[in-house]
Amino acid sequence: MTPADSLWWDELTYGSQRADDEFDYSCMEPGTVEPLCDMGDVDARAVLVSRLSKYGLGFEQYEAMLVEQCASCKICGTHTSETSRGLVIDHCHVTGKVRGLLCNACNAGLGMFRDSEDSLMAAAAYLRDSRE
Repeated sequence: MTPADSLWWDELTYGSQRADDEFDYSCMEPGTVEPLCDMGDVDARAVLVSRLSKYGLGFEQYEAMLVEQCASCKICGTHTSETSRGLVIDHCHVTGKVRGLLCNACNAGLGMFRDSEDSLMAAAAYLRDSRE
């Protein structure tokens, strides 16, 4: 599949209508799936191709991730249409394995905690304890 041949790709990039029912979009609003919002003069297709190749993903895998996550951040649930930069491809910095699609805030948050579960749990406990 090439981006030009995929109606799904056109919906992702430009918000046009889909002509088939290959995937279950019941969790998504039509025309709101825009993973590369507000890219200005940059060719959005070239940017996505670059990002996908960086992580060894194909269009089909990326599409499946968007559908599985209802085009929303895997952590906080923010829909891609509510972000200024769409969803980013999150990966493990040790193994390189792709974990999912995140909003920029959640992706940056994981990075600030150096992907440490212990640090994140300590931060959650800190927030919980400070409310009491």
